[in-house]
Amino acid sequence: MNAMLLLLVLAGSMPVTELPPGDVTAEPCYASVVRLPFDASACLSALEQVTDDTPKARISSALAVGYAKSGNLSLGDDEIGRALQLSGKDWHTLANAGVVDLYSLRFREAHIHFTQAMQLNRDYPLHLLLNRSLAARGLGQFEEAEADVAQYQRRYSQETCDSAEARCKPAPTAGPRPDR
Repeated sequence: MNAMLLLLVLAGSMPVTELPPGDVTAEPCYASVVRLPFDASACLSALEQVTDDTPKARISSALAVGYAKSGNLSLGDDEIGRALQLSGKDWHTLANAGVVDLYSLRFREAHIHFTQAMQLNRDYPLHLLLNRSLAARGLGQFEEAEADVAQYQRRYSQETCDSAEARCKPAPTAGPRPDR
C-alpha cells in the first residue's frame, strides 16, 4: 500500500465501493468485494452468466475494485477499462471507476468519475461525497474536499432524522459508512 492511501486509511477514510442491491446473480460477487482476502471467482462466475451490458459492466467494475483493493492495480485497471467500454454512462460503473482510480492514486480521474456518477444519479449514495472528497484532497483542493464533507454531514443528518421523535442523529465524522 502506498503512502498516500495509507494516510487515508489511517485517517479513517477508505473509498467505499458502489454495489447495486438485488441482483441475485451478482450478489456473491458484491459480497466478495467487501471482504479480504478478495476472491475473484464469484465475480468471474457472475460475468459468465450475465449477457446484458449494464449488469455485466457493474459486475466487472466490482471485480476491478476487488483487484485494486487487494493490491493488483494492473488487473483492476484492465477490468475497469472493460467495464467502462460496456457501460461508461452507468453511474455504478463510474463510481467504481473512481474507487479504482483512488487506489491507483489517479485523483483527477477519480474526481471526474465520482462527479459524473453523481450527475447521472441525483439520488446518489452519500458515500460518493466522501469518496470525491478523498480525490479532492489528493489534488490538494482542500476547500472543495471540506465542502463535500460538510454536504455529506448535512445530508446525513437530514436522511437519518427520526420523524416520530423529531430528533436527528449527528453525522458520523470518522469516514464513510458502507452500504451493507
